[in-house]
Amino acid sequence: MQELGVISTISLSWFLTLFLSVMPFDSAVLLVDCFFYEGIKVIFQVALAVLHANMDTLLDCNDEGEAMTILGRYLDNVVNKETVSPPIPHLHALLTSGDEPPPQIDVFQLIKSSCDKFGSLRADVIEQMRFHQRLKVIQSLEDTAKRSVVSSYVKEAVV
Repeated sequence: MQELGVISTISLSWFLTLFLSVMPFDSAVLLVDCFFYEGIKVIFQVALAVLHANMDTLLDCNDEGEAMTILGRYLDNVVNKETVSPPIPHLHALLTSGDEPPPQIDVFQLIKSSCDKFGSLRADVIEQMRFHQRLKVIQSLEDTAKRSVVSSYVKEAVV
């Protein structure tokens, strides 16, 4: 999955939008409620549960686009069976509508499954990992800025 770049791609939209951009609204709102009650660990647990549920299919993917389509179609079918409003499909569901749709996943079952499988995940461990990655990102940004300055200086010196 790291070779395909899927981890970095999903982490951006899933974590920044708390699943609101990739899941039917009524389902995503329940996750936001859980986030307000339990904190960031719920989002990580659900993300891990989604990856776990699609693990075999994802391991057979040849490229990032194929993996993102699989995950997008899965998340489009996470439904809140207790809602009265009809779900609004996302763009990836409309683009792949010729295929047989995957089965619907009840959002309550997804949340329960994420707690059962990944409930041992602790918020303090997540914070430690985020801090560690933040340092890597800052270092990478500094290195890029240094290379940019050197590159522009060399170009000016040549002209």
